[in-house]
Amino acid sequence: MLSTQEKVSIINELRQEWSLSRLLIVAGLPRSTFYYHVKRLKAPDRYQSARALVLKIYHQHKGAMVTDVSGWHVVTRVGYLMVKPSEN
Repeated sequence: MLSTQEKVSIINELRQEWSLSRLLIVAGLPRSTFYYHVKRLKAPDRYQSARALVLKIYHQHKGAMVTDVSGWHVVTRVGYLMVKPSEN
C-alpha cells in the first residue's frame, strides 16, 4: 500500500494527463488532503539543521546509541537544544 505522500507525488505527475478529481477518486484521497501535502512538500524543512547535527553525532559514535547516566539519549537532547535554544 502506498503512503499518502507517495500518492500525492504520483497524482502530481499524472495531473497533466488526467483530471485531478478523477485521480483523487482512484487514489482515495480527499482534495483537502492532497492540497495539504502539496503545500507541505514545497515548504522548507525547519528541522534540517537539527537532523544534520543528530546524524553527525550518530556517525561520530559509529551508530551506537549514546546515553548518559540517567539513560536519556544524548542525541535526542542535543537535537532538542538545537530546535528550541531559547527555552533551555
